[in-house]
Amino acid sequence: RKSSVVTLVISIDDVNDNAPVFTNPATYNTTVREGNAVGSFVFQVAATDADIGQNANVTFSVSFANQNQFDIE
Repeated sequence: RKSSVVTLVISIDDVNDNAPVFTNPATYNTTVREGNAVGSFVFQVAATDADIGQNANVTFSVSFANQNQFDIE
């Protein structure tokens, strides 16, 4: 049985007074089957920000090392 592991780093940037916080633990684990089609849903993360209005909007990005392997929608 063969397997491989990839670490996906998701960054949350914030310039306001309240930093965003992941709603679940900061470490997520998931399994992707070999036969999954490109573009298949893998997993979902969520974060909240205690700021008000547009300052509470949270934007996610994939680290440069993973940009060719994963997309955020």
